[in-house]
Amino acid sequence: MGCRILEGKMVNECGRQAACFYDSVSGAAFGPLMEDAEEAEAFLHYLQDHPTMYDGKKVSDPRVYSGHDLATCYADFLKRKEVCHAGAVQETRRENRH
Repeated sequence: MGCRILEGKMVNECGRQAACFYDSVSGAAFGPLMEDAEEAEAFLHYLQDHPTMYDGKKVSDPRVYSGHDLATCYADFLKRKEVCHAGAVQETRRENRH
């Protein structure tokens, strides 16, 4: 029981894959619409590594976050992902020069 990842194809986006979180206790899907289950899993790990404070406790369970806070965390996650990807691309270019 807890937070799961729900993955499927979007009907209105030419069958593109998409994923979101799913609360198996309440049966509600929630959170940002992510590219696929792999990205959703990476975002869950990001939340575990970057917990936030609620009522004086560190929390990493996405079900506890407000919609706004979860969206903010996802935006931060995407920024870090882009920076990591850009660094990997830059490193690959350096390796190809030698």
